[in-house]
Amino acid sequence: MKLQIGSEVFLLLLILRITFQQQAQFSLVGSNLPITSHVGGSVVLPCLLTSKTSAVDMEIKWLKNKDVVHSYVPLKSKETGSEERTALFKGELPFGNVSLLLKDLRVSDAGTYSCNVFGADWFVDTLVELKVTSLGNIPNLIISKQDNGQIIVECETEKWYPKPDLHWKTFKNTDLTGQSETSVTTVAGLFSISSSLPVSVQDRKGIACQIDFGEDKLTYQSRVQIPNEFFTFVQSQWKGWAIFFALCFISVLCILAVGVYFFRKNKANVENQKKELVDENQDLLKEIKSTGYTIKSEWERLQKATAHVILDPDTAHPRLVVSADGRRVQNQHKDQNVPDTPLRFDTWHFVLGRGSFTSGQHYWEVDVKERKDWHLGVVSESAQRKGRVSLKPQSGYWIVRLNSGELTALTDPETPLRLRAIPEKVGVHLDCDEGRLSFYSVEDHWHIYTFNGGVTGKLYPLFDPGFEGEELEIMKPGDETKHSDEHKEISNRLWSSLMQCF
Repeated sequence: MKLQIGSEVFLLLLILRITFQQQAQFSLVGSNLPITSHVGGSVVLPCLLTSKTSAVDMEIKWLKNKDVVHSYVPLKSKETGSEERTALFKGELPFGNVSLLLKDLRVSDAGTYSCNVFGADWFVDTLVELKVTSLGNIPNLIISKQDNGQIIVECETEKWYPKPDLHWKTFKNTDLTGQSETSVTTVAGLFSISSSLPVSVQDRKGIACQIDFGEDKLTYQSRVQIPNEFFTFVQSQWKGWAIFFALCFISVLCILAVGVYFFRKNKANVENQKKELVDENQDLLKEIKSTGYTIKSEWERLQKATAHVILDPDTAHPRLVVSADGRRVQNQHKDQNVPDTPLRFDTWHFVLGRGSFTSGQHYWEVDVKERKDWHLGVVSESAQRKGRVSLKPQSGYWIVRLNSGELTALTDPETPLRLRAIPEKVGVHLDCDEGRLSFYSVEDHWHIYTFNGGVTGKLYPLFDPGFEGEELEIMKPGDETKHSDEHKEISNRLWSSLMQCF
């Protein structure tokens, strides 16, 4: 009897020892650091058997908060996942790789996941932490005037996770956040922030709305300069009206008196005074231009230089298809059967205009619609077209690029561009005599960027429709969009008033 009991105890200890030895042979490696990805993207949660033993015949379970996210049962050849957003890498199971692919990430996917692998009489597990973020849009600034004359700057931004911090700053970096009213809402777990700030005439040089995001406090900032007319014509400030008209009246009297005096004394002195006034007006014009607006007279001057630009299919990358009228181009995502000539681009998806420019001024408009990527600009005839050439001015390329909603001037180094909105129609103005190339948003006549100097040689218009299916179209002369921006009209009226005063 004692011998039988002793045998059973020995057998039990032997089984336990074998089990522990088997379990010790297997362990899982995950990630010591949190895995971070963005909303809408895909991520791989790593989990590997250290022995690289095949996991094809093992049961695999991924859990989150004790809920099954994905499971694999070998004997039943059955695999189940969360809303078809999860999957194992079947081809990697023979090598012990049981990592989980999680697609179409949501905010709710963040958390700690448990990777579990079951053998016949053992199991091992490890933990993997997932952090999900969402980088929202650039803050949008709107200036408005209330009925009581108060000027308000509003800042709106959305689709952030986790919640960012919003700050108001002056051009001297003084923090005005305490004077603002801010509200935060959530949609599908993503944060939207709306904030309004009352401003005074002391703030007219510039107000910035700044977003600080994430543990690293990444900074995204939008800045606006408040036109003087917002403060000049405030209905409740009758004193401001009186001062304005008094200054105009005094200025007229002074200028007339000085003009008559110098005209009688010396005509040359009168001409000098006139030149000084013209210089002052030019300074004021430069100040208006520095805000980004293009005044009406300047815009009309640009359009007088409208050029007849037609695309040259002999220069087009094999994946680009040019329309019969030469005004539209589309990326077909597969090479066409076209001859490979020295004129044709073989790496960059570019097509050039048929004619070149060497002197004078030339202007054309391009309908880029709502696409997320494109290239526009000019290229020198001597620039290299084969291979992945550098798209910088020193290589003969002067280009503004839109990539994933981010505007950039391809200078060296590159220059990021911040606009109130991505343009759907872009105007390009080439001044060969001054060596200058400028880009404009046609909808609101807003200046985008200018390459100053060095834009010389025999130059061809350059176009890239991007990777989307819609066509990029060169607008016909005479189809220019009419000016409709209310703030620009106010700027022009202010300019006219000042000219009358002087």
